[in-house]
Amino acid sequence: MNWNWDLNKYPQLRCVVPTVFFCLMVYGTWAFIHKLCVKQLLGRHNHHAAGIALIVVQSVLFAVISFIWAQILVVGPGRQPHIAPFELVSTNTTSETQPTSTVPAKLYQCDSNGYPRWCSNCEGLKSLRSHHSSVANYCIPRFDHYCIWLGTTIGKDNYKQFVIFLFYCTVSFGIMWISAIVCYLKYGRHYQEQNNFDGNLVTLVILGAMGWFFVAGLLLAHISYMVRNLTSLEVIMLNNNKKFKKKHRKNSEFPTERTVFLSFWDEDRNERYIIEVTSTEFIKCFDKKSYLKNCQEFMGQNPLLWLFPVAAYKRTQAASSLEKQYDLDTILGTYNETVSKNAIVFLKGKISRGEYLTTLDAHGDKFLSN
Repeated sequence: MNWNWDLNKYPQLRCVVPTVFFCLMVYGTWAFIHKLCVKQLLGRHNHHAAGIALIVVQSVLFAVISFIWAQILVVGPGRQPHIAPFELVSTNTTSETQPTSTVPAKLYQCDSNGYPRWCSNCEGLKSLRSHHSSVANYCIPRFDHYCIWLGTTIGKDNYKQFVIFLFYCTVSFGIMWISAIVCYLKYGRHYQEQNNFDGNLVTLVILGAMGWFFVAGLLLAHISYMVRNLTSLEVIMLNNNKKFKKKHRKNSEFPTERTVFLSFWDEDRNERYIIEVTSTEFIKCFDKKSYLKNCQEFMGQNPLLWLFPVAAYKRTQAASSLEKQYDLDTILGTYNETVSKNAIVFLKGKISRGEYLTTLDAHGDKFLSN
């Protein structure tokens, strides 16, 4: 039998896995508090201090995790404002509703002719690291992935809450798992002699172990992504590049790696160049070569607030008003992605060595040179 889990064709399926996951969390919390803490620690073994402390801690953790999950859903991944085509040729930028063109970005991803990435669904340009989500049906800034467990897409706006969710889940599952194991090791023989061991505790150990290893591994993976300023999608692309390079390294007819074209405005030369770089080189352009600076771009400037379970999300202007602007930095605001200084030096080095395809005389560049 062929099972086709097409989330776009059957959107109602998107709630199945999150519902099951939430029910397991509820069951695990109930089994931990009622079966382990109340019946065992408080009822049979008179460990009142430990039992009450674990009940309070686990209840607070469950409330915090549920609250963060709700924030992830409500805040959403973010939506890139509409970007009109870049003013590559002379055009009338006056319109009653929104401009017909935008000042070209100093650096943008393009084709070999210098034309930027275009989203046919949103009918607008894609900014750096922005990708169209087939589930949300709009372009998401710094798109990371669709989380089937939470039932939503993860992007720039809710990524911090996603990482915090993983952290508190790791702590919660760890407490469940370790407490159940300690209880079994300490009182297991007594339970066997009395023949009254509760099967819910065995289930709690299994669920706690599976949950902890899964969530902790996912948390460590995303920490490793953040310190290198990578998204999950970019990590997949890097892994695909390695497979592509390994597959075709003995065949001279194929390039060793996929390439990306960049349109770069060199302010020192007052000229725009079309440069071809490898996909790996492009992805690494966002690495600021500092673990702290990279993490700050994902988690916020103040490390003391990284684990604070309240989103600091706010939009200073409505998307409709941003779309009527002519300047790209004003349109994108906090969604604007910047490359590292090393990336700028790298691109200028390729220009000085003549390693570029061509120059592009974009009409809108006159605003950059002023």
